[in-house]
Amino acid sequence: MQIEAVMVKNSTWAYVNGKKPRPELVENNAESVQSVEKWEEEDLIIAIDPSLLRMVKGLNASKQIWDKLKSEYASTGPVKRAGLLKRVTSYKITENNDFHTQLMELFDVIAKLSAMGVEMHDYLQSTLLLNGLPSNFEMFRCAMESQNELPKPDILREKIIKKYDVQIGHKAAECLDRVNDDKQENLSKVEVQVKDAFQVTEEALHT
Repeated sequence: MQIEAVMVKNSTWAYVNGKKPRPELVENNAESVQSVEKWEEEDLIIAIDPSLLRMVKGLNASKQIWDKLKSEYASTGPVKRAGLLKRVTSYKITENNDFHTQLMELFDVIAKLSAMGVEMHDYLQSTLLLNGLPSNFEMFRCAMESQNELPKPDILREKIIKKYDVQIGHKAAECLDRVNDDKQENLSKVEVQVKDAFQVTEEALHT
């Protein structure tokens, strides 16, 4: 509804829903056609919720953006709703897949449920987010749950990202230390081998 209101106001809605044909691409009018398409795309990006921008990332045409959004939200029946609720309640982040993408999946599903009229309290969202964290976040989870009040979902998400980035930084530093240690060990072995070789050569010359 918000998308439609913005695009009707800017006279671009008729192009996106197909009621008004776009200008045909002919000689000398390429710039005007691109201008219309860019105008539609900007209206869509401005109108949609910021949490959904990741969903349409990489789509360049307004029709592609609109079709993607429509396919995600067209079905609002009980089967669709039940499927989304199941995804929320079974939400878990695994260590084998991209952490940031998995973190945003919960918010994507919650946004879809909200569009269907199923609202989730901030406390419930934060609880689901904490319960979905992998085992290496156990101390972080306990620290958050020991507070008098859980952080808002968006704030908690930022805290989780910072914690994850710190963990990755520590792992990278440990890996670099191991690499440097291995290099030093290899250099020491080479030095010993060179000294042994020189010693053998000197002994051979004196015999």
